Parts: sequence; C-alpha cells; structure tokens
Amino acid sequence: MTTPVPSDQAAITGWWVGPELAPVPGRPAPLALRLVARLIDAALVVMIAIGLFATALAIESSDSFLSSVLILLAITQSLAYEFVLTAVFGQTAGKMLLKLKVVLLSGEPVTWSAAALRTIPWYVASSCTLGLLGFVQALSPLFDTEVWHRGWPDKLAKTVVVHQKL
Repeated sequence: MTTPVPSDQAAITGWWVGPELAPVPGRPAPLALRLVARLIDAALVVMIAIGLFATALAIESSDSFLSSVLILLAITQSLAYEFVLTAVFGQTAGKMLLKLKVVLLSGEPVTWSAAALRTIPWYVASSCTLGLLGFVQALSPLFDTEVWHRGWPDKLAKTVVVHQKL
C-alpha cells in the first residue's frame, strides 16, 4: 500500500508514491477537483466540436471535402485535446485552472508515450462500446483505495495526478 512519508520529510520533499518511494511534486489531487477539471475539459471539447460541426454544415454545399475534414476533426479533437495537452504540458485546460498536473511516478514530467498510454486505449475502448468503457474508466479512481486514487489510465501509464503547491 502506498503511504506518504512522515510529515517532517513530506514538508521538505513532498509526497512519495510507489514501492520505490519516488518523490512526486505536489500532493494527491482530490477526486472532486479532478471531476471539476474533467467537466471543464468536456465543456471545452463540446464547444469546439459544435463550432466545427456548425462550420461544416455552413460550407457543406460549397465544399464537401472541407466539410468532411471538419467533421473528422470534430470527432477526433477530443482525443487530440487530451493527448497533446497532457504530453506537452502535463495538464489539460481544466487541470491548469485547478492547479492539477499529471506526472510520472518518478516525479518527472509526463512523456509522449505515457500520455499515449494514458489516453488512447481508453478512447478506443470507449468508442467501441458507445461510451460505456469510457464511463467506467472515468470512475476507476474511485476503486483505488490508496491515497493517490490512481485510475486505470494512470496505472497503465505509470502516472499520478497531483495538486500542485501554490
């Protein structure tokens, strides 16, 4: 079971996670904050998709190829949003607003491969099950009894979501 180190060491080095007791910048991200960040991200993704679909509908009669490209972008932008922002910044816009960040268990910034492992399998599984596995995956942090409440994507990618110190 993962536990934080004693408070005197935690005050100096931050929280610790994993069997190797690697230092992680920040403290465990509360589930409520993670949910709010996810809702902010969902709202942004939906607004972008609506804008792309509306643009595609407006130009459909004049350029069907461009309309098709816009519709494809509307469908895939959710995956790109999560994957690219996590890989580049370790955070989506919702996580940025709430001072949450995805890091490797070692405490290092998330890598492109970890971001891919954290994102792509769940989007594919969710797409193949009409969202059912995506919904179950979103609830997966609730099943982790450890202090970090790591969801299945975090376990697969060996990452953790932290609440950054202010």
